[in-house]
Amino acid sequence: SVVGSATDATITGTLNGESGKGTLKVTPLLVASVTVTPAKLVGGASATGVVKLTAAPTVDTVVLLTSSNSGVLSVPVSLTIAKGSLQGTFTVTSTKPSAITVVTVNATTGGVAKTVSVTVSP
Repeated sequence: SVVGSATDATITGTLNGESGKGTLKVTPLLVASVTVTPAKLVGGASATGVVKLTAAPTVDTVVLLTSSNSGVLSVPVSLTIAKGSLQGTFTVTSTKPSAITVVTVNATTGGVAKTVSVTVSP
């Protein structure tokens, strides 16, 4: 299962009447960074977002994405980063705001979010 912080797991086994145990440290797979390029847009333009993980996952990993103002800057609900890959990309789309607007994009996995600010102008 997913862990939000480093957790010790005890593993025990028995073979031919002999048993043993050991401890395994399970560490969470977290978002290392999220970027949007370009970080300054004119309303109606789109940009490319990149999420980088702290380590390459051993299974496909879902990263949740949110926008602090989806009426001005929209992002997909989630991004799946493929097994073995350190990063994934997504498309950001904007609409024309009435004034310059700074929007925060969040990328979350393992209960930890990283953010990036995008400025959208009319």
